[in-house]
Amino acid sequence: MYSLPFNRKLERAPLVNHHHREAWKHSVDADVAYFVYAPLVWRLFSVSCPKIAGLHSFIVDPAGSSEGLDSIPIWRSLRYLGLKSTIAGRYLKHARMTEFSSFDAIHTLSKSTRISHPNIFHIPSFVDTEMYRPISQKTSRFTVLFSGRGDWTKGIGTFIEIAQLLPADCYRFETVGTAAKTRPVHDMGFMSGEDLVRAYSEAHCLVHPSRADVCPLSILESLACGTPVITTPLSSHQRLRLPLIYAQTVTQMAHQLNILRELWMHRPDDYAKLSRNARIAAVAYDVNTIGPMYEKMLESVRRSQL
Repeated sequence: MYSLPFNRKLERAPLVNHHHREAWKHSVDADVAYFVYAPLVWRLFSVSCPKIAGLHSFIVDPAGSSEGLDSIPIWRSLRYLGLKSTIAGRYLKHARMTEFSSFDAIHTLSKSTRISHPNIFHIPSFVDTEMYRPISQKTSRFTVLFSGRGDWTKGIGTFIEIAQLLPADCYRFETVGTAAKTRPVHDMGFMSGEDLVRAYSEAHCLVHPSRADVCPLSILESLACGTPVITTPLSSHQRLRLPLIYAQTVTQMAHQLNILRELWMHRPDDYAKLSRNARIAAVAYDVNTIGPMYEKMLESVRRSQL
């Protein structure tokens, strides 16, 4: 693995038993190179083998992965998306063909990402369902979880508004990985491994009010732990073909939470069935099912250049 020398928090770095090198310029000897694509940055890696561009970010095609972010004015983009994403988005509007024609293949996590290239692989994210599984009973108080970055695109502001709207004596709102300090939300800090699995398992619902997404892991992880998900009706979410509960506004999401809480309190068998069905649906995205698709993609691109 090769990456640029950005200042990362070590506790969030994946634990992998592979060669890993950080530098501003790389010369790579490989059979095939997979780039987690970022505009222009990939040119800092010198490779002579076939190249795959992995399109993991909504910024590549905001029209297919968001609600209206492709047409917002630049001042709003700078405010909510930040400088890097704004520059990347503006650049790709004019240089998409030039950028992607340099790659031998394109990999997208969702068919909602619209891209033109003669060799495209649509392979979603995956989840380890042996690790992400129900390991705890639901808490005695109806608990609502938010898992992910605490930024505007992920909808942390919407989550906080929902928490402030619903009665605190009936609900407990928790966040993981956001550093949210706004009452009545309880910030659980950064979690990984079994701690994260337990947080998913003990929650009654994950609320994922994202404004832009491609193939969010938190949805797959939550369902695998038997926890229903309320999320926005983005095209990328609907294409997952999962039993998600869709809502657009703060009021709609609060209403869906009230329905879920009533189900859990007064029809526990029906809530348990909902939980089981969530787990069953997530198994379709298990690493043992999706992983071989990545292997076949790499082998296919490698062989195409022989």
